[in-house]
Amino acid sequence: MINIEILSRLNHSFQQAQKLAITQEQVLAIPSANGQHYHLRFWSMPIPVRAKPPVPTKTSITVRHHIGLQPMAQTVKSNGYLPYIMHPVIHLPEDYWVFDFTKGPDPEFECPFAYQIGRYDEYRPGMYLAEIFEGDRDLHIGIDIGAPIGEPVHSFMEGEIYSFGINGEDGSYGPTIIVKYLYEKNDLWALYGHLSLESLDGIFVGMKVKEGQRLGTLGDKSVNGGWNPHVHLQLSWQEPEGYDMPGVVARSDREWALKTYPDPRMVLGPIY
Repeated sequence: MINIEILSRLNHSFQQAQKLAITQEQVLAIPSANGQHYHLRFWSMPIPVRAKPPVPTKTSITVRHHIGLQPMAQTVKSNGYLPYIMHPVIHLPEDYWVFDFTKGPDPEFECPFAYQIGRYDEYRPGMYLAEIFEGDRDLHIGIDIGAPIGEPVHSFMEGEIYSFGINGEDGSYGPTIIVKYLYEKNDLWALYGHLSLESLDGIFVGMKVKEGQRLGTLGDKSVNGGWNPHVHLQLSWQEPEGYDMPGVVARSDREWALKTYPDPRMVLGPIY
């Protein structure tokens, strides 16, 4: 749980915080130390887990919300549970872009930021035209984190390599790694897609992965399925087949997909 000891380690300004008490409904500003940005995970949406979650305390965390050119402060409330610090998959800067693809992609648009976010549970008409999407799949059920080619991609917690390989079809993931985690006593799989070819060197099934360990780097269009550089992060409560998951599904499958593939913000924190 977040407590005074953890806050003290994050920032020296909390050195005298032992005299404080964290109460229900309190808004906390979680700082960063030495330039390191800490990301938080929340139980901010219903998730199909069998394990009993931590003791509830309604806590709000003040975070930065970056959409478009005007970043603004926003308070994001958890769904009754304390947050836990997770390692970022990609280290995001202070300012980044959050895409809105609900009206389809704009081929003329040039993003003014080097780092971007693509949202979960978003309808994206006109984006998935390759044959593998079968003409009716346009509901995105992962989160995309865009960054420069070669950007390191990290494991958000400790786990083990479940599978890896190259999804080589046009529009697919290209080099892909799936890591198996133990999350609140439940098996959870995470797909990291659109990586570089070098990301697959030297790894093997069953290989232990430490929290924060570099899994690989972002690939370019020539290897990653033809996309601008980004990692597609997708979580699954269901054991995958091979080294693939359906990153987009048909709208008719939305209810099933959201239960099977939960919102990655449960490990990334409130990045939008």
